[in-house]
Amino acid sequence: GGWQLSAGHSQRAGSAKDCMAHAADQHGLTTFDCGDIYTGVEEAIGAFVRSRCSNTSSSTPLQIHTKFVPDLEELPTGRVNREMVRAVVHRSCARLGLPALDLVQFHWWDYSLWNECQQTARHLMAVQSEDGLIRHLGLTNFDMEHACMLIEDCGFPAVSIQVQYSVLDRRPEKDDMAARLSERHGCHLLCYGALAGGFLSD
Repeated sequence: GGWQLSAGHSQRAGSAKDCMAHAADQHGLTTFDCGDIYTGVEEAIGAFVRSRCSNTSSSTPLQIHTKFVPDLEELPTGRVNREMVRAVVHRSCARLGLPALDLVQFHWWDYSLWNECQQTARHLMAVQSEDGLIRHLGLTNFDMEHACMLIEDCGFPAVSIQVQYSVLDRRPEKDDMAARLSERHGCHLLCYGALAGGFLSD
């Protein structure tokens, strides 16, 4: 996960590239998560990816997950249109230095604007189909009800949903989220906060 390396969240933001190199070289991590709204993190991962590509001894393929999270104040304006979605996807590719994005995870802040959410999901699907820059689509921090609605009503092809889950936060179990989404729709849980922000490892 990369949000804690974003500017304003960590004193280590300036050394994000070195943190990722350490995670890969010393601990064998090959998958990194970031987001278009995590200030500076896509750029840092991009620098890391480019350094790995230029190092012929680093042959292990990397997988980069990012997000599409439109600003809350933009949601009711009509400006979250297909061209805006396309521009953000192209920007993420440029920041990360990748020809295509392995996984783009969609988040929506306000369920009272559900029609707009559905339309934005359709824009993401269209950009995936038309531009070929998104390998997989997913969801992040959707509740069970709205995740199912988006998948069933819009045909949103989510391969994963990112949710918080640990022995202290077991909300996904209450909704039977894994069984309902995975078995019914092939949408698997990507869990963060498994160590409760380090609380369980200290």
